[in-house]
Amino acid sequence: MELKLLISRNVIFGTCPNCKEEMTLERVKTNSKAEKIFLSVIKFKKYHCKSCKWYGNLFIYTFPRNIKKVLLNYLFLIILILTSIVLFTYLLKNTFNP
Repeated sequence: MELKLLISRNVIFGTCPNCKEEMTLERVKTNSKAEKIFLSVIKFKKYHCKSCKWYGNLFIYTFPRNIKKVLLNYLFLIILILTSIVLFTYLLKNTFNP
């Protein structure tokens, strides 16, 4: 059962957002502690392109290809949990109140 909503990706092997060249991105260190904490909370990392000198932040996660299947799995789990709670409360109510 597939349950991952976000999948970590290696941005270095992706394409540059500016020049669309493949595998030209390179990680850049953050400048300050505050910037490092902020970027780690929102899951962005700094990169720059070797060919066009683009510099910016990229999100390190992506959605899976089968996102509909993942969401249906979550829906199925929610329905299963809710029906089990209703059944359990019904059985408890009938067991202690004859």
